[in-house]
Amino acid sequence: AYTFCMGPTARQQLGMVVPYLVEEFGTDIYTIAADYNFGQLSADWVRVLADENGANVIGEEFIPLSVSDFGSTINNIQEADPDFVMALLVGTNHTAFWNQRTSAGLDIPMGTSTVMAQGYQHKRLDAPAMADVYGGFNYMEEIPTDRNRDFVERYYEKFPEAPYINEEAQTNYFSTYMYK
Repeated sequence: AYTFCMGPTARQQLGMVVPYLVEEFGTDIYTIAADYNFGQLSADWVRVLADENGANVIGEEFIPLSVSDFGSTINNIQEADPDFVMALLVGTNHTAFWNQRTSAGLDIPMGTSTVMAQGYQHKRLDAPAMADVYGGFNYMEEIPTDRNRDFVERYYEKFPEAPYINEEAQTNYFSTYMYK
């Protein structure tokens, strides 16, 4: 049996975001991540990339998937005063973080590999919830090329009820196409 892994790795996604944010905003990083394997491994990669880019992870929190109140996390970030936050949150409950950070006035730049391209928060949440959020993604449906516009049109013809073509949908499409 063979396995062909088609999705992006944390190193690929974060490897673009972390160096950019270090260069643009500074070397002090605070990481908040979902408390399960993805979040733990992604936080490990943030530490590796911080080291490779002369930066420091000055704080790190792992948030259970059931948490939707981020008041204490926001306070911890404000007290630590990082140059930017790596927000590796997932799921419906964690989506609450984005509006709560805005309400609390937490206007620190944020890096991510999860929001927008997976949960399309940039479409679902009102501005300015996603202001100053920088992401490393393998796909977003807004890519402004003729080839992508054609793909998006064909996708919605086949799946008219789909709310958004996230990176998993695109990866699955191309994985199936490759198998064909």
